[in-house]
Amino acid sequence: SSLPTKEDNIDLELNAQTVRTVIMVGGICCPSEVPVIERILQRLPGVESISVNVTAKTTTVQHIPSLVSPHDLVNALNKAYLNASLKNEPKTPGLNCRVPILFACGFFWALSAVSLADHEGSSWIYYLRFAALGTILLGLPRIAFKAYGALRNCILDINCLMSMATLGAIAIGDYVEGAAVVFLFGLSEWLEDKATAKARNALMSLLDLKPEEATMAETNQKIPVESVRVGDLLSLRAGEKVPVDAVVVKGESSLDESALTGESVPVVKREGAELSAGTINVGGGYLEMQAVAAASDSTVARMVKLIEEANASRSKTEKRVEAFAKVYTPTVVVLASLMAVVPWFFMDRHAALDWVKMALVLLVVACPCALVISTPITYVSALSCAAAHQILIRGGEFLEELGQLSTVGFDKTGTLTEGRFGVREVLLPFNHSNSTDIQQILALAAAVERKSTHPIATAIVAHAGAEGADMTLTAEDLSERAGEGVEAKVNGTPVQVGSRRLAERMGWIVSDNLVQTPKNRPLGNAPSCVPSARFFGFSRRGQKPSGGNLPADLQSKIECFEKAGQTVCYLGVAGELAAVLAVADAPRPESKGVVAKLEALGVQSIMLTGDRRATAEAVAAALGVQAIRAELLPEGKVAAMTELKRKERVNDSWASWLWWQRKRGGVAMVGDGINDAAALAASNVGIAMGATGTQVAMESAHVVLMDSDLEKLVFSIRLGRSTVSKIKQNIAFAMVSKVAMVVITMFGYATLW
Repeated sequence: SSLPTKEDNIDLELNAQTVRTVIMVGGICCPSEVPVIERILQRLPGVESISVNVTAKTTTVQHIPSLVSPHDLVNALNKAYLNASLKNEPKTPGLNCRVPILFACGFFWALSAVSLADHEGSSWIYYLRFAALGTILLGLPRIAFKAYGALRNCILDINCLMSMATLGAIAIGDYVEGAAVVFLFGLSEWLEDKATAKARNALMSLLDLKPEEATMAETNQKIPVESVRVGDLLSLRAGEKVPVDAVVVKGESSLDESALTGESVPVVKREGAELSAGTINVGGGYLEMQAVAAASDSTVARMVKLIEEANASRSKTEKRVEAFAKVYTPTVVVLASLMAVVPWFFMDRHAALDWVKMALVLLVVACPCALVISTPITYVSALSCAAAHQILIRGGEFLEELGQLSTVGFDKTGTLTEGRFGVREVLLPFNHSNSTDIQQILALAAAVERKSTHPIATAIVAHAGAEGADMTLTAEDLSERAGEGVEAKVNGTPVQVGSRRLAERMGWIVSDNLVQTPKNRPLGNAPSCVPSARFFGFSRRGQKPSGGNLPADLQSKIECFEKAGQTVCYLGVAGELAAVLAVADAPRPESKGVVAKLEALGVQSIMLTGDRRATAEAVAAALGVQAIRAELLPEGKVAAMTELKRKERVNDSWASWLWWQRKRGGVAMVGDGINDAAALAASNVGIAMGATGTQVAMESAHVVLMDSDLEKLVFSIRLGRSTVSKIKQNIAFAMVSKVAMVVITMFGYATLW
């Protein structure tokens, strides 16, 4: 059978034989409905996974369409009166009766409340109590139908508690109290919906960044964005969104990229310029572009996917609260039942009715909604705020971890520094007679480095081109060694470009020549002084080294490079050292200020880099980084993260959480490259630089700074701390207020409303 198409109004994502369907569930009041939805859908054949987003009021289902269709899912939910519909499905225009009914319920209840002035029935005012039946008849059916749907699935939710309290009040003849329950519960639902609307609208506006259609350039036909293939020619008119990542082939215009980069000034795009999906043509020009990625692989699609996953995931705190509510609600119902039944065996009718009334009050007071909604709404608001600032956080769990950080590890290149390298000096230890030989050596280096995405490789290629080297040479049999560099053959000649590790392995230098053999040294403080950097633009010709012994002046020059914070690269040709290149990178303008702000927040900064220790010390001292660990391979960064986490591990038991005793002790890693991916995944919170980072790093990270602004790191930590504080306040207020009301109820001073 054919898969559902866009005409079916289904938001789906193909995955083998399954589809992903997003359903709007208007009947979601609070997380207490989540178990009802999950139990209904889990019973259906072909359903593989279910994810409920309470704030967005959506349910995402991964299922096999040949076994259960999207409309079957919707129908199953609607049997429980959950007001479900497929996302983006056109709805039949109709009158929204919720507010008028709520207003009518309030009017009848207020009218019935006047009867409280005459308890004896001595005047006509007493009979106004029957006006409360109008409130019950108008408002109770909606609550009762949802309660029935929950009970059919063997679940006690808030609707069950309210229905029992209302029916109990009617049974004892207290119509005014029953009407109060119906009206005030309906009012609380309406206010809760209004309170969450801002967070929900912010979330939906972020999800709406994903384009729905694309226009074919040749036929001017609009097609679903999922149908666009790599290489297709598309057109973009004024005001339209870029449907997929593409390259301009014709035309010129300005595009608004603020949704992705935060940059408010439109960017001019001409032939050859790259376009990101989700950006908007605001310049009035017409563009033709060629798709370079499928819709699911575009930048905006990945960002939307991150946002959806973040809001669907649940933190440890949410799971604890929900686990508590699952035990708490049945316990309260059992306790209320005992309070209502047992007194009849020992007391007279009047006293027993008082206990029945207290039992009904307990059902209303003990409703867990305030407790379970306090956590997710706080998370969604914070996550939406972060996304609006170009910070993507993969869920409440990592937002919570951000609020507990005490240590942040930084990669150097591309993170603390800009990642825009330039070749400052080339040292040639051979005897050469003219500059042509220098150009030949640079041409070999460029041929090898052209196939690498590392910023240093880009700098070497650019320098070779600027020096007039032959850029037509190609490299074959290229291989990369982690922590060393790359090797390849150019016209049959072996060429190696890499770090000091490569030079040591090839025998060009020995470990005692320059500094100690690289080790995983313990964390230590960076030096307080920085040697002044000197940038040169000449090539030195000296003597050919032999047996790994470099000339003294060459050794001295390399030491000066490293102390000045420059990275030294070694170039070998046919197994012999051919050149030494000094490559420098400037620190990000905000790096020093960010390190200082982190220190003010009580967060320690540590540099974890694969670069030489002397280079790392120079950069660390310039930026005020408190500690460094240098000359690390990718596995060394993982080991460093593991060690730091072990030192910072805290007691995260139930008791410490309940008494708010958890101390800050999380460890974060900030990086941008492939060699940082494992360390990002190993940390409590992995933070990737989105604008300059690799795809592997962003997929391994828990937080992505889309515009690579390190100031957003400080903002994220402050947001995390504020979120954790607000959640604690919400939970404390909900628990204290419930305990207080239970005590008041037991003393007989509480009413149903």
